[in-house]
Parts: sequence; C-alpha cells; structure tokens
Amino acid sequence: MRKNNVRVPMPWAAARLRSLRSCAHGFGSVTRHILLSSALVVGLVPLGCASEGPEQPDRDGIDEARQPIVIPSGFQHQVIATGLSQPTAMAIAPDGRIFVTQQTGQVRVIKNNALLAAPFVTVTVDSVNERGLVGITLDPSFASNGYVYLFYTSTSGSTHNRVSRFTASGDAAVAGSEVVLVDFPPLSAAGNHNSGALHFGNDGKLYVAHGDNAETAHAQDLNHAFGKIHRFNADGSIPTDNPFYGTSTGLARAIWAYGLRNPFTFSVERASGKIFANDVGGGDPEEIDLITRGSNYGHGGGPSPVPPVYSYPRDAGRCAITGGTFYNPTVVNFPSSYVGKYFFADYCSSQIWSMNQDGTGVTVFADDSNGELNNPVDLDVGLDGSLYYLQRGSGAKVGRIYMAQPACTTNADCSDGDVCTGAETCVAGQCKAGTQLSCDDNDPCTTNGCNATSGCTYTDNGQCCTSSATCNDGSTCTTDSCVSGMCQYVDNGTCNSCVKIRSQRTNNYLVLDAANKVVPGGTQAAAQIFEKVPSGAAFKFKSSSGNYLRVVANELTMDATSTTAGAFTEYDCSSGGLYPNGKGYAALTGTAPHWKATSTTGPIRSGDGGNGTSCATGDATSWERFYLEATACGSAGPACGDGSCDAGETCGSCAADCGACSGTPAKLTLAHVSDTGGWSSVAGLADGNLTAKVSSAVSPSCVTYDLGGSYTISSARLLEDNDGAWHTDTWKVQVQTGGGYVDAFAYTDTPSAMPAWNTVDFADVPGVTRVSVCMQNVGGPVELAEIEIWGFPDAGPICGDRACNGSETCASCPWDCDTCMGSQLGLDARPSNAACVAGNGAIDPPVLLSDHPCFISVANPPALAPGVIPYAIAEPFWSDGALKSRYLALPNGTTLDVKDDGDFELPPGAVTIKSFQWQGQYFETRFFVRFTSGAYGAYTYRWNDAQDEAFLVDPIDGASKTLAGGHVWSYPTEAQCFECHSSAAGFSLGLETRQLNVSQLYPSTGRTANQFDTLNGIGMLSGNLTSLPPFPPHAQPGASLQMRADAYLHVNCSNCHRPGGPGYGTADYRYDTPFAGKNLCDQESILTDYPGLALIEPGAHDASVVWLRMSQRSASFMPPIGSKLADDEGAALLEQWIDGLTGCP
Repeated sequence: MRKNNVRVPMPWAAARLRSLRSCAHGFGSVTRHILLSSALVVGLVPLGCASEGPEQPDRDGIDEARQPIVIPSGFQHQVIATGLSQPTAMAIAPDGRIFVTQQTGQVRVIKNNALLAAPFVTVTVDSVNERGLVGITLDPSFASNGYVYLFYTSTSGSTHNRVSRFTASGDAAVAGSEVVLVDFPPLSAAGNHNSGALHFGNDGKLYVAHGDNAETAHAQDLNHAFGKIHRFNADGSIPTDNPFYGTSTGLARAIWAYGLRNPFTFSVERASGKIFANDVGGGDPEEIDLITRGSNYGHGGGPSPVPPVYSYPRDAGRCAITGGTFYNPTVVNFPSSYVGKYFFADYCSSQIWSMNQDGTGVTVFADDSNGELNNPVDLDVGLDGSLYYLQRGSGAKVGRIYMAQPACTTNADCSDGDVCTGAETCVAGQCKAGTQLSCDDNDPCTTNGCNATSGCTYTDNGQCCTSSATCNDGSTCTTDSCVSGMCQYVDNGTCNSCVKIRSQRTNNYLVLDAANKVVPGGTQAAAQIFEKVPSGAAFKFKSSSGNYLRVVANELTMDATSTTAGAFTEYDCSSGGLYPNGKGYAALTGTAPHWKATSTTGPIRSGDGGNGTSCATGDATSWERFYLEATACGSAGPACGDGSCDAGETCGSCAADCGACSGTPAKLTLAHVSDTGGWSSVAGLADGNLTAKVSSAVSPSCVTYDLGGSYTISSARLLEDNDGAWHTDTWKVQVQTGGGYVDAFAYTDTPSAMPAWNTVDFADVPGVTRVSVCMQNVGGPVELAEIEIWGFPDAGPICGDRACNGSETCASCPWDCDTCMGSQLGLDARPSNAACVAGNGAIDPPVLLSDHPCFISVANPPALAPGVIPYAIAEPFWSDGALKSRYLALPNGTTLDVKDDGDFELPPGAVTIKSFQWQGQYFETRFFVRFTSGAYGAYTYRWNDAQDEAFLVDPIDGASKTLAGGHVWSYPTEAQCFECHSSAAGFSLGLETRQLNVSQLYPSTGRTANQFDTLNGIGMLSGNLTSLPPFPPHAQPGASLQMRADAYLHVNCSNCHRPGGPGYGTADYRYDTPFAGKNLCDQESILTDYPGLALIEPGAHDASVVWLRMSQRSASFMPPIGSKLADDEGAALLEQWIDGLTGCP
C-alpha cells in the first residue's frame, strides 16, 4: 500500500561500471571535444566492452566448470544462451523457443539453447532511461495464430508508449504485420517509471502495466492512464465490464487497478487467475500486490488503499523488485513443496526468493556469488518445469534452475498434503500439479484464504461497513453513508471557512460555480442567480440548483433552505428614473448592503440602489465603484484576519489580528514626517494612535510617518471615521525598507464597512523605517483615517533586507552587496559555451574527471571550461557541513526559464556541477544535466587523496569514503539523486529566484554583484523576471524567525514535500505557502515511529516530529539521503521557532 512517499526511479544501469573496471580503455575515444552526455540517468543501458565478444556457453548450454549461483541442494543451474544486449523481458513459446526483448528495439529468439543471429523483429524506439522495448507476451493461441504482443516507446509523433501486435512466421515476424492496438498519452521529460509488462489473464483479456512517469499524482487520477494496470480485449478494444467503463471515457475505461508507482512486472497464476504485481517502491518498501478489479494500491494516497501481500525495504543491497512468476506448471520439475509458490527477484542484490501466496515463508532461493545472476529482470517457468531467469547485467544471458534427478516415481511422492493445491500426480518422473482450489468470492469485505486441510476460508477484513452508523467519522463536515459495503464520505459544504468574494466593478458579476460557491463571474449571461420572492418586501437570490443567497451580518451568504433575505424595500424603476430597465433595492438601515438587478431574472451586479426613497436619488457614478461581498461560513475555527481576538489566537499565530490580541509585536509610535496631495497629520488620540485627514480633493494623497528606527512590521490597522456621507475612497498602506516600498493592502470603503477597523498581515517585513498611508479620493467631503502599525524593533543592521545598513560590507553580508557596492553586473557579456553541453544521453560520461569536457584541468582547485559560470545560493541544503561550490553551463542561445513561482527550468543541453570539500580537500563532484532529448541525468565522481583525479562512481552501488576525522561519506546512486530531484520540484534544485537574488564573486571580472541581475542582464534568463526577495539565511541575525524557518524548510524539505511531490502525507514546505496552509501545525504524523505526535506541536519542539526527524540520525531521520550528521544550527532554529508558537493558525 503506497503512501505519498519519496520515490526512487528504477535503476536500469546496473553492472555498467563493473564492466568499466575491466575495460576502462573503452573511453579512449572520448575527448573534450565531444558533447557531454550521460547514460547514467534513471533507466539507461549498461555499458559493454566493444572489443569483447559475447560469453559463449559449452555446446550443451551448461558451463560445467562452475556453478556460481547458490541454490538449494539437489538443484542445478544451466546457462541457456548469452550474447544479449540490454535485455528487458522474455516469453516462452509452446514449442520451447524463448523470445527476448532488448531495450534498443530488437526481439531476439533463443532456439535449441542458441541465440539466433537475426532478430525476430526490430522496432524504432526511444530508449533513453527506462524507455524502449520493455514488454512482450504471446497470444494464448500462439501455436495457431502466431501473435506476438510488444510494449515499446514509440517516436511516432510525440514520444509515447505503445502496444502493438505482430504475426510470427517461423523465427521472424511477417513484414508489415504490425497492428497498433494501444497508444498511451505522451510522456513527460522524465524517462523513468515506464513499466511495460503485459500478459494475458485467464479470462482471455490482455493486461498491461504502465508506471506513473515519475508523476505521483497520475496514479490516483482515474482520468489518466499512468500509474495503472489496464485491461483490454485481445484486439485492443476495451471490455465493457471494466470497473470504470461506465464512469469514464477514452483510455480511462481500460483502467483495471490504480495507485501504482512503477509496476515493473506482474504474473498470472494459471490455476486461479490470480495476478501478483511487483511494484518498485523507491523510498517506500518494494511491494508484491494482489491485483483485483477496481482496487487502489495507495501510491499518491487515495481512498481505501489495499495493503500488499508482501513488502521489503531497500536494505542489504536490495533496491528494486523486478521479475516475478508463479510456480504452477503443467509438468512439475521442482519438489511438490514448491508448487503454488511465487518467485521474485531484486535487481541490485541479484537474488531470487520464493514465498507462499499469503506472503509467508519468504526464503532466498538463488543467490549470486560472482556475477552469473547479476541484475535479474524477468522470471518464467518453462514447459519442462524449470525456473528460467533473464539476466541484464554483465554478460547478459538467459539461464534456468532445475532438479537434475527425477522428482518422483509415484503420485505419493508428489503429494504435498494440501487440498488447496489439488491432487498432484507423477508423470514421467516429474510431478504434475493438481488443479488449484479457487477461493476468490469477489467480495471486497472478506480476505480469502485456503486452509491446507479444510479448504477455502473467508475472513471479515474490516474494510466494509454494515450501516451508515458504522461509517460515522465524527466530522460535521461530511455526510457519511454505507454503499455496497463501503463507507463513503461526501463534503456537505458546512465547513468552509469564511471567504469573502468582492465584485468591485460594474462588469464583474457574482455567479455560482459548479460547487455552488459564489465567485466573481465574467458575463451577465452566466450570472442568472436572482429570483424575486412574491410576498411583501422580502426577496432572495437563488441558483438554478436550488441554493439560496441570504444576508447574514450584512454579508451575502449561501443557504440551501432559507428563503428569507432580509427586510429590504423595493423600488420599481421600470417606469423611469436613472435605471428604467431594472429594479433597485435599498435597505431600511444605512449599514446594510445594497443591490441592483438588471431584470427580475437577471444577475446580481455591482452597484447601489441609492440611500433615498426613489430611483431618482441614486448617483450614477456610484454604480461603477460599489461592491458586493459574498461569504460562505462554517465551523472552521478562529478566522485569522477578522480583526478580533478569537480563542487560541495570538500575535504569533495570527499577526493580522495582533492589534486585537495581547502580546508582541506591539503597537508602534508614529512620528509625522511629510504629506503629499493635500494630506495633513492630525494630533494623536488618547490611545496613542494618529489620525490622518484629507483636506482637499487632490488624488492620490499620502502622509508618511517615521518609526524612529528599523522595525519588523507584522500588521497594520486602519479605521476610516466616516462623516455621515460616503464616497468610494481607496486606501493603501505601505511600509518602506531599504529596498523600497512594500504594499500591504488596497481597501475600498463602502457604507456597510464604515466605521470598521481593517487589518492586514504584512508577514513580518523586516528593515522597515517608514510607513505611508495613501488614499485615492474621487471627490467629496473631508475623510479621516485612524492608523495603527504593529511590529517589533530589529536587532541592528538587517542582513538580507537589500539595504546598505551602517557597517555592512560585501564580506559581512553578501546578500546586500549589490546595494552597498552599486548595481554593476558581475559579467559584461554572456560567455560562449562550446564544450560543456549535455548530449542526447547516448554516450556515457568519461570514467576520469580529467577527461570531462566541462573541466580544463583537475587539481585543487580544479579549472572549469570557458562558458561555465559559478553561482552561489542564499540558503544551502544541509550536507553534513561540507563546503560546496556550484557551477552552471547553458548551450549557446538558450535561457533558464523562470516559472511563475520563481523556480528555474533548465533548457535541454544544460549542465550543473557541484563540488564538495571537507577540511580543504575535494572529495566529490556531482553533475545534474538535462539531455537534448529533454530527459534528465545525474552522475558523480569520487576524488582521490592525491587531489589530482576523480573517478566515476558506480551508478547502482554508489560508493563511500572515510573523510578526515573519521566521517564516512556516501556517494549517491543515480536513483538516489532523483529522490531529491523530483519532477514535482522541477528536477533542478537551488536554481530559483529567491536563492540566486544574492551577490556572488565573479572571478573572471573580480566583481561581486547580484546574480539574478547579472544572469538577466547578460540574457540567460527568460520568463518571470520579478525580483523576489532572497531567502534569509537560517543564521541571519535580526531576520524574522518565521521567514528563516520557512526558508530552511523550503530548501531542505520541499523538494519532496509539496503538492504532487513524492513525500509522505499532505505537508507543503514551500516558502511561499502560508503557515496555515503548510499542513504542519497540530497535524498528526502518519509514521508509526512517532505514534500520536504532531508534525509541529506549538510550544514543544521535542514533541514535534519535524524537529525530531531532522535533529537526530535514527532510522527515520530527515533528509533520508545525503546526510549522516544532524544539522545542529538548523535544529536550533526550528527549536526556537516551534517553542515560540503559541497555537496553530
């Protein structure tokens, strides 16, 4: 059962570097003049030695000189055929031939223990990463129709996966016999999580597995084909009895099961029709799942996930579950105790296990000792009852494991005493399995089993309900019911927090969306929500779906039943007046809202019916500026920002209401400085507030106040004191920092909101020295506004506030260096980059870093090629305290595309480099690249102690090294790189506006300048060029504690923990997500290691799972890779922040 956890791409490239150790000379042709490219990305092919021929077996296929596979006593091992290249899957024909797919597009045939020279067929494929020709199955009637089904990545049109059928004629496919059965949707730039297994079920249907394409959200989306197992008819059409056929369209109708990450393969037991799928788990355990109709297996969350039959963690050299098959052949070669067992393999440990079908009795059956079973990818049971395996690693081959001696002489020798497996018989010295007893009752409420003595058993699994009462989840927000034994929880719409929606222009109508929520609409035709009540002066607003709008506390509110809108007087303007085509409505009191409707069936529209007693008294210009305000309220707890001190609210949990609640920040003293546009300051009031006064119609008008120092501003409040007549006055409050003005809010007054305090949350803006209050007044009488500013003094110069404060220098505060030193760019022009460019992924990177085209020389310090630009970041990811240097190279003519959130997207061909130092010694240099194909790659180098060379690290096994002081450093595998470099995070990390909007020394010019400005100035950026404030460093003195904590969590956690990311649960650690939306505070952890504890427990860091996991190095520490030492400074920051919280927002 999948949680939304860290996902590791499927490792494809095992044994590549093992072969390099014996054939490193194969890189002799690689020079610095070739384009850099890498096959060391998720799912790429192993590197062979071109000068070596394939390993040849003895004449009878058995290598008598060695039996390197460790197998149980009585079993023997035979190599059937070698000479394969990058094999991915196999299928055994009724005549004994073995069809093997090769990732680069060829189907090879093994006949009479020999690999035929000519391929059966060759298809054109994209074979980057895990793409390519990866799946094969034979038609159940292959002996008569010769149909062969393939799953491959097609390059026809957009890159996508395809299922096609070919017709065999002898050992070759009939030319032109391809029939395309299924074309899946286009693939993303991520080349992993492809799956591709396909088999026929006992029902004659074709089942096809497709991975999530490294997008976790796909697995739960029943309108998307990825992360699923599909069911088709043999001709590619979709069976009408599929579980989602009646509720879906198109390819979604083919979905049979969902919530899968990367179901690498699956197997069908021929006796019972049971399907076991091997789902690669990455950060989650590897899973064996029993696939049933319409079930959810939990990857990406979702309802009622089905637990796995068996799972195991990534430990003891294990990394990815691959081949799997049931042992239930017609002719039994193995002892009868093996009949019915499930065999499965792990790609990295190179082991094969057996287990009972209920997940018990897991035992290592075959273990690799010197490479003969290196990286198994497929298992199958042959016609002779032998277990066949397909090995992808060095010396790729097909082999079999079998019993050399007759397994039986009588039926009694074959009996296992288990009624569930049927009556076994002895045929020609081999045990023949009986008919498996089927216990599947298709009841989702029971767990089916079989007792060896009594037969089928059915146990209530506790997943089904008996009545609505048993489904009561205790929430008033849902309507609970029991449907077909399954609990359903439907949002009843009663728990929406109070959200106000304003329509501030004549042409902005209020309409109902599909969920009957009031939202601003665009056209009058879409806004038919007005209905007249024919009795008295009361009226209501109604949608076509039967929901009403009513007035509650002067706000327009959704109500499903009430027909009472309030006591309003109706003025019929149809006979004349200012608005002859509609009706105007005015309240009996001056503080209630006003509406106008263009007709009795027309929309609610911005405007005022007038405060008088007839249509003629309305002011035509008022229609243009008045707004309506609609709210939907429920029991969602204290409303932060409502201007009142709700229970549990504090200044720390809700800065917007700090003026109403006690505590800090405090109300600040304001000193009048200047006026513009006819404003003047009025004497302070008794409580210390100041009042500003409009003395003319000059617009806009502002008054500025000095705070007498540097402050962090939390909130501001403004109270407009109306003089009895109202006009549309738009107010704005600004705070001034060294970097300019920050607008807090724009507020337009109305009769219904005067007098009233209006509060805004500044979210702790540091370095504020002045405050300005401005108003846009169209004209009218004198208006007064009472002003409050809440905050706390800054402790000395604020490094990072983009101001040159006092004694600040570039050395003491590089984040403000551009302000202190001027805005000169770090580079005069974009350097040309001819060498350091990623290729198409078809060529492996050099074994030696000195041969890499991005480096001129390797020494301490190394010299980078021309066109490689250094960069620094505001807040680095924790790497055990290692010093890191970073570099970037883009192909000429390309740019970094800045997304709306400030994240940078690498262009195809881009290269990023990061070198690590420990006590002055280089020990690692990492590459993260984007190939010209659009796919991403990752690989790394390990430095020697002499500091004159670095060597490519095995992409599967990784490496480790003991650094000075005894610290053991682990070099990541390529799969581990993609645990952090997730698709949800945009793959590249650290390249974003808030990280690069700080200064950096450019050695080529000797200048220290702002990086964002420099990259933009030399034409290397495109897209959203808004200059966002940089992340405050976690140890920056005087910076807002909340902002520093947000930045730290963003950098160290949000690559996985964000919407659509591979992290557990729903936490969102992104910097720009408000604390209330991060789903951290008082949210119980789903990890069993911390039962009952919340992710963040306000006031108690040592009871907060976030702090516990990052401050320790236990089994469940964070981050899970890239670190073995706790970050004491980061832990101290989060401790101070959590302990200072007095509640949740």
